[in-house]
Amino acid sequence: MNALLKGPYLQLLTCFHAILKRKGRREVGGPSRRVYGRAQTPLARVWASRHVLDATKATLRQKKAGVNPFALKLAVDQSMKEIETFRRRSE
Repeated sequence: MNALLKGPYLQLLTCFHAILKRKGRREVGGPSRRVYGRAQTPLARVWASRHVLDATKATLRQKKAGVNPFALKLAVDQSMKEIETFRRRSE
């Protein structure tokens, strides 16, 4: 399970799944409303950051270019099937 979370699943989430990040709250009249920024992948947030070195950003771009989202999804599905099989055997 750890290998899945640190391997293909983490790459899939980091590179291809956009996430909303909350900016704060705004009180309008009665109840407060949450304010969100635009949806971005964690990798896109790193690329947009001015605190990350350009060399690091270039390395990450090269790594993402070599990642196949369909292969990652297949690897995640296969690992989930193995986990489910193991779980059923232990019952």
